[in-house]
Amino acid sequence: MKEPNAGGRQEVAVLLATRGMVLALGVLTQSLLAYTLLPAGRGAYAICVLFGELAGIAFTAAAGRGAQYSVMAGRMSVSQGASIAFAFCLLGSAAAVLAAIPLIHSGLGFFRLADTSSFYLTLLLIPASSLSFAAILQLEGLRRFSRLATFFFLRSAVGAVAVVALAWGLDLGVNGALLAPTLGHLTMILLCAADLGRHCGFVPEWPSREGLRQALGYGLKEYLAEVGQYVDPRVGGLLLSVAAGRADIGLFTAGNALITKFLHIPSALSSYLLPRVAGDDAGRPELAAFCARITWWAVGVLLLVWLAVSTPLTPLLLSPAFAPVIRLTWIMSIGVLACSGAEIFAAYFRGINRPQVFSCAMWAGLSANAALFFALYPLWGLHGAAWALTGGLLCRSFVLWFMFQRTARLPLRSTLLLRSADVARLRTSITSLLRRKGTP
Repeated sequence: MKEPNAGGRQEVAVLLATRGMVLALGVLTQSLLAYTLLPAGRGAYAICVLFGELAGIAFTAAAGRGAQYSVMAGRMSVSQGASIAFAFCLLGSAAAVLAAIPLIHSGLGFFRLADTSSFYLTLLLIPASSLSFAAILQLEGLRRFSRLATFFFLRSAVGAVAVVALAWGLDLGVNGALLAPTLGHLTMILLCAADLGRHCGFVPEWPSREGLRQALGYGLKEYLAEVGQYVDPRVGGLLLSVAAGRADIGLFTAGNALITKFLHIPSALSSYLLPRVAGDDAGRPELAAFCARITWWAVGVLLLVWLAVSTPLTPLLLSPAFAPVIRLTWIMSIGVLACSGAEIFAAYFRGINRPQVFSCAMWAGLSANAALFFALYPLWGLHGAAWALTGGLLCRSFVLWFMFQRTARLPLRSTLLLRSADVARLRTSITSLLRRKGTP
């Protein structure tokens, strides 16, 4: 059930506070990884995590999204929705592990970028990441944002402590670092499952045929978008795996991980928007446009601050060995800015049961990214890979923005230009929240 007394303003405040804490811990974790593993080890770590999490997503058919939508729209109980999501994750993860083992021993260049033992440890990440994601989606759909705030923080804290204890303290290197996200995901699964059972009436039950049909039907429409959404910010590292060494992969993925932390803001507002438009054919386009405006301007200001401080700050955060990352983040910031507001439109189309729009946009962006990579990387190296990533994000964002304008039929300025009423609305919301916090 929805948390009591959680009005819209309070939900947004909780979501943003959550993402702020997670962002801080995420930066800390990236710093620990950089200092502990250095560029080559950071590259091996990135390849293994990419392999494990992508395998989990690829084999679960986005059923978690389908179950989330069915519960939000009132077409399925929490027990049925969560049971279906978890069942798909377990079955899909088992299939992914069976498919992964022969690939690890295939001799492909990708699997020579890290030790075989590291790839075997990554197999633990497949069920952990997919079950964790499905559990998070259920709580987001039920608008249990305050609980998720605590759970996200604990997951990130467990991951950071595990990196220190295993990769640095026990000197396990890449293998120790790979256990950290797995432990974080396991923490999230246990916390979410306990909360669903205690407060939302979740009791494991056998999935019904109709429930499976509903979840899988929506999930198949979402599938390409789900896979693409994971691959999109990481496709540079994936493409570099066939064209570069571990050190270059480590530099690129470290910069990418750092700059994409700014996407926590649209992620928070998308979580706020999605339950409010689910099951509504119109989808409340004015609210979506408002969220997009706020996101674009807020992220734009924060990125300008980053550009101003990144030169002295990056070597401190990631160690001097990662100094080339600075210019990479400058290039990537253009794509991150475009993508930030477009993420709101992705939530809008999910909510009105048209996730295929996001799928089309996502794969248009991925195609542009890949084409630009093979054109620019031979000329400009890592800078070319960064421009390819930005080009792909710009393409994806334009498709989403264009389709939103065509569907919502709002003036062009409604999604781009900040209004005086927006500033007044934000000021009123902040004042209201501060007064509520100050009330004994």
